[in-house]
Amino acid sequence: MKNTLPLFIVGIAAILGVALWPRNVWATPERGLIYETDFKQAEKENNLPAGLLSRMAYQESQYDPHAQGGSGEIGIMQIIPKWHPGINPANPIASIHYVGQLMRQYYNRFGSWEKALAAYNWGPTALTRYGIDRAPTSTKRYIHDVLTDIGLR
Repeated sequence: MKNTLPLFIVGIAAILGVALWPRNVWATPERGLIYETDFKQAEKENNLPAGLLSRMAYQESQYDPHAQGGSGEIGIMQIIPKWHPGINPANPIASIHYVGQLMRQYYNRFGSWEKALAAYNWGPTALTRYGIDRAPTSTKRYIHDVLTDIGLR
């Protein structure tokens, strides 16, 4: 008699939506490899998902330490100095480690990576006041793209 147990397990996994193989995880593009050691170190120190900080930096600035946004965002992680005094957002290494700590704080405060990313992109006050369901479309896209690319969605 043929062994049908593996097919049974695959069927149950499919019904439950459980993957039996690892998901794709974000690989830092060549332009960001100069910061790869710091991304990994900050993720490890703050117990963050692998690839999170690199993927955020890609989304925020394409790894450009000189990037400037229209709302006063500066550097690789697009930090707004008035909301984050004490950090030099033009220093990419300091910014990466700062955002690592910040994302751990947001996760601890809001309880999910989805909400932590919303707090980073939209602001923790807006997230608290309006909730994740009322986040702007751009924030929802940001969350979706980052979490999908690092294998959490």
